[in-house]
Amino acid sequence: TPGVVGYPSNGGYAMDTSPSGDLYGTISSYLYLISPVDGHATNLGPFTCNGVPLTYPYPPQYVYGITFAADGRLYAVTWTYDNTQRLYRSRSTLTDLELVGQLTNTYSGQFVWGLEYADGVLYAGGDMLCSIDPATAAVTRIGGVSTRDLDLGTDGVLRATVTGDRLVEIDKQTGLSSPISACSPY
Repeated sequence: TPGVVGYPSNGGYAMDTSPSGDLYGTISSYLYLISPVDGHATNLGPFTCNGVPLTYPYPPQYVYGITFAADGRLYAVTWTYDNTQRLYRSRSTLTDLELVGQLTNTYSGQFVWGLEYADGVLYAGGDMLCSIDPATAAVTRIGGVSTRDLDLGTDGVLRATVTGDRLVEIDKQTGLSSPISACSPY
């Protein structure tokens, strides 16, 4: 059923472009294929693990970050109301996920938002830039500013939105950022 992707009233949201150029987004624990022309979205269904939707059992898991590896495999970070975050990767279809593991080595209050795959590493936005091992879900804090969504440009530069509606370039080794511009439409 077509719809328009927007900011959800509850649950996570994330967007990324696949290696084939298709734009995908999430609301809560559902994956959508999004038209970059008019924003209309086609619901591809709920994310599942071992045939069980991530929305069940309680507490439901909300997808707060997605990214694609160069081979087309989707990675997703989820969050639950008990503040547990998990890393998943796709199997036979984009919505059929397998659990990699619970995010480890995060400090109290650390929250992973954006997710980006680059050079065999998952980079995660949140209270600071982190890297996540795609095989174990182990988190390594890099540092820097609080970020939301991350994106790796075709030029190899990691960019992010940060508090105050600013767009920054981020050094993947140090987490230090350089402002690019304000993002506010106002």
